[in-house]
Amino acid sequence: MAHKSVFGFLFALLFIGVVVIIIVCFTAKYGKRDKEVTEPFWKTSVVFQVYPPSLYDAHPDGIGDITGIMSKADYLAELGVGAVWISPVYTSPMKDFGYDISDFTDINPIFGTMADFDELVSAFHQRGLKVIMDFVPNHTSDQHEWFQKSVAREDPYTDYYIWADSKGGTDNTTRQPPNNWT
Repeated sequence: MAHKSVFGFLFALLFIGVVVIIIVCFTAKYGKRDKEVTEPFWKTSVVFQVYPPSLYDAHPDGIGDITGIMSKADYLAELGVGAVWISPVYTSPMKDFGYDISDFTDINPIFGTMADFDELVSAFHQRGLKVIMDFVPNHTSDQHEWFQKSVAREDPYTDYYIWADSKGGTDNTTRQPPNNWT
């Protein structure tokens, strides 16, 4: 009989041990944590890119604008968008779809004003949407202050751009740019 009670005790001990191990494993993996581990929004969110001239024209002049983008905030939130990436709305002569920026600190009047932009950011944030601005300091418009001062060889702007002689003849009819950027 003593043999059966020892076997029963060991079996009960083993059973309890397995149950404890299972509870510990599941609690560690799926249980409540002191600190929630969250992924950055850019890894998990749907990011919706907006090309401002073509999304929505709130002022019927044929060009989409900041007010038009803002009017779509509820719609974008309903779609499950987590962030809105806005292509350039900075001041630009618009020779390169707004990427030829002539002033990184102001809004192009065809899209609205800085007050309109501030209102857009506020409206999107109220709906839990992040705003990503397409900022391209790699190149500027030939009308940008930095470019104009570099052309004039004013320090410290002289080396802001890479200057190279044109290809071809010396007259304007046969000269070609040193690269394919014209």
